[in-house]
Amino acid sequence: MKFIKKSMSIVLFVVTITMTAFTSTVFAAGVVTEVDATPYMKTVYEKMLALENYHADIAVHIQTSLMTVTVNNSSDIEVNPVRYKNDLQFSMMDSAQRSVKSNVAQYMEQVDNQLISYTETDGKWVKQTLPYINKKGGSATEVATGMKLIKKAVVSSETDTEKVMTVTMDNKVLKEMTMDILKQSGKEYKDYVTFAETIFNSLGEISYVLNIDKTTNTVTHLTVDLSDTTQKSVLAILNQSTIPDKEKAQLKSLFGSAKVTMDCAYSNFNQVNPIVIPQEVKENAVEQTASQAIVPSTI
Repeated sequence: MKFIKKSMSIVLFVVTITMTAFTSTVFAAGVVTEVDATPYMKTVYEKMLALENYHADIAVHIQTSLMTVTVNNSSDIEVNPVRYKNDLQFSMMDSAQRSVKSNVAQYMEQVDNQLISYTETDGKWVKQTLPYINKKGGSATEVATGMKLIKKAVVSSETDTEKVMTVTMDNKVLKEMTMDILKQSGKEYKDYVTFAETIFNSLGEISYVLNIDKTTNTVTHLTVDLSDTTQKSVLAILNQSTIPDKEKAQLKSLFGSAKVTMDCAYSNFNQVNPIVIPQEVKENAVEQTASQAIVPSTI
C-alpha cells in the first residue's frame, strides 16, 4: 500500500501541474473554428471571457496495471478574479479488486499570478500555492495570446445547435507562457520550475475535443486524453530522480502504459452563487509545498 500511495502521489502531481496550465488556457483555445470563421471565433472567445461564473463537472480517470483511480470534481468557478469551490470524490481499486473511497473539499482563489488552494483531507486543511497563467492587458491581449496557443483546429462535426471541434495546442507557446509565470512567482518556485521544465520537454502534442453551443456561443463540453502526456512526463521525472533503481524500475513499468482521461461539462453560466472562503479555513490551514500531492490517507 505504501508503494501504491507513492505511485498515486506521483501521478496526481503530474495531472495537477498539467491541468493547472491547461485549465488556465483552455477557453483561449476553445474558440477556434474553421479558417474563415474569424468573426465567430472572436464572438465565442469574448463570450467566454465575459462570463462572471459557471459550474464545471470534471471527471479524471487514471488506470495502470496496479490500480484504477477516478476523481470526480463538482466545481463552482468565479472568473475575475478566479475563485473555485470544489467537492472532490476519490475512488481507487487495486489489482486485487480492493476499493476505497474518500471525499475532499477545496477552495481556490487567484492572488496576482498565483492560485492559493485550501484543501480539506483527513479532517485537516492544507494550504498550497500554485501557478496561474494570468493575462494582463485586457481582452485584446487575451485574444492575441489565446490565438498563439493554437497549432491546429478542425470542425469534426456540426449540427444546427452545436459545433464539435478538435483542437491541437502549440506546446512550445504553452511552455513559454507557463515557465514565464513560474519564474515570476518567486524563489519558492525553483523546484516547481524544474519539474515543469522536465514535463514540457517530454511532451508531444496535446489535442482535445470541444462542444460549442451555437446559440449561446459557449463551450459546453471538453474531453482530453492525457495518457501520452502522463506517461512521458512521469518517465521523464523518474529518469532525473534519485530514488533507488529497483523502485524506479517498478514505477516506470507502472506508468509506462498508464491511461489518463479528463471529461469536463460546463453549465450554469452566470448563475453560480458567490463563493466565500471561510475565514476559519484560511486561519487553520497548514502550508505545504505545491510539489506535494494531497492524497487522502485512505488511498
